[in-house]
Amino acid sequence: MASLLIPFALKDGRIVHVDSVDGGRACGCICPACKDMLVARKGRIRVHHFAHDAGATCDGESALHATAKLLLFQRIQDAMKAQGAAPDIPMVWQCRICPDGCEHQGNLLRLTSIAAMEQTIPGANIRPDILLTNTDGIPTALLEIVHTHAPEEKVIRYAGNNKIPILEFRIQSADDLARIAGESLRPQTARIPGCPCPICSQCKQRVCNRDKHRHCSHCGQVYETGYGPNDGHYFCDKCQKCVDAPSDFDKFHWHCRDCGISCWGDSSRYVRCYCCHNEKKFGVKCSARNRPDHRHCRGCGRVFNDKGIHKFCYSCHIDNQAKERREWEKAQREQERLREIKRESDRQRWASLQRDRGRFVAHRQRFTEF
Repeated sequence: MASLLIPFALKDGRIVHVDSVDGGRACGCICPACKDMLVARKGRIRVHHFAHDAGATCDGESALHATAKLLLFQRIQDAMKAQGAAPDIPMVWQCRICPDGCEHQGNLLRLTSIAAMEQTIPGANIRPDILLTNTDGIPTALLEIVHTHAPEEKVIRYAGNNKIPILEFRIQSADDLARIAGESLRPQTARIPGCPCPICSQCKQRVCNRDKHRHCSHCGQVYETGYGPNDGHYFCDKCQKCVDAPSDFDKFHWHCRDCGISCWGDSSRYVRCYCCHNEKKFGVKCSARNRPDHRHCRGCGRVFNDKGIHKFCYSCHIDNQAKERREWEKAQREQERLREIKRESDRQRWASLQRDRGRFVAHRQRFTEF
């Protein structure tokens, strides 16, 4: 331990940091490997650390390994004893299956209910540093603290046959201990069966980045582009039909996601040319794609050539006029109904006034007779 400045030690059955205890022998800490008393050296020159007495024979590498194992096991136990939430220890690992070796994120204790240290797995004759199991006692992960040698071949073979993850934490210095105590665990080697990345339904390849995995709508090959998913880029550079673009198009234009010809559009929506838009909306296939001056009726989607009507074909124009006439007649009938209601109300009010006047005159005549 002389060459390794380890800032963690064992006190009252828990791993503690040197900054959380008193200096010198008053710290009351012991070595996790040999169980001898330690001295907390908290000077002003060297980094704070624990040390044995002079002449101690404890191996620093053994102390480093024992400290890392206890520190990781203690963190797992604390997370499982936390109140009010499911156990959660964030973990980041480099995938061994993805072709790009991308990093994934997950929860180490997602399927774990019990954690044990140096416990032999029944029927397997292997004893990992830390064993994680579910409520039924089935192993969910094997954690190994690696200093010089990787896990034995029989451990790797057992985990592979039973699809159990093996997480290897390589400990070489005190910095590696700090990473175990950090916010997210980062095992140097993660032998995890399976991969969270989805499989492409077209090419059956693993998709690590959806923005960079797209199939050309013309040739079907995978291509990469810097555009976003809604930017109207649905064809590879080889299949782009830029020769169809009119001369007055801007330098940067869009391509129809269905037929590939150049068209106007913006990045806030999926881009289709007007012909494909009408085909999608009305189910009418365009018969004049090669004519740049053709128009589609906004009512039925068919191609028409009437120069006098710019929005609707003649049939839809007549229908629109009839519809407008019907709406105008309906509005007139409604207005006439409201006027008749008002006239009837006025007649009833006038009749009521006449009755009141007749009663007043009769009462006045009777009063005059007396």
